[in-house]
Amino acid sequence: SHREDMKDVWSAMATQFDAILGPPGALPVSGADSSQMDYFVYSLLIHIVNFFFLINFFLAIVVNAFTKTVEALEACDAEQDILSDTWFQVRSLFKSLRWRWPRKVVLLRSLDRLVSRQVS
Repeated sequence: SHREDMKDVWSAMATQFDAILGPPGALPVSGADSSQMDYFVYSLLIHIVNFFFLINFFLAIVVNAFTKTVEALEACDAEQDILSDTWFQVRSLFKSLRWRWPRKVVLLRSLDRLVSRQVS
C-alpha cells in the first residue's frame, strides 16, 4: 500500500475509527504516535455503550407498540384469524347474491338516515 495509515489491518481500523471520531489525524488513535491506548479504549467503550443503549431504547419502543397492538387485537371481538375472516367474507358474498341483499353502502346510508330522523 502507498499510504502509511493503511499499511496493515490494525492501522486501517485505527484510521477508520479516527475518521468516525473526527477528522483523520486529529486524534491520537491513528498515525505513528498511537501510544495513548486509554483514549482509544475509552472512545471505543463509549461508542459501544451508546450503540447498545440506542438499540435498547429502539427495541423498547417497538416492543411496547407491538404489545399495545396485540392487546387491542385480543380485545376486539370482530377480529379473527385470516382463514375465518376469509371464509366469512366469501360466505357473506354468496348469501348477499343468493338473497339479493342491498349493497353495504346503500344499507349504511339508509341506517344513517333512519338514525338522523330519530335524533331530530
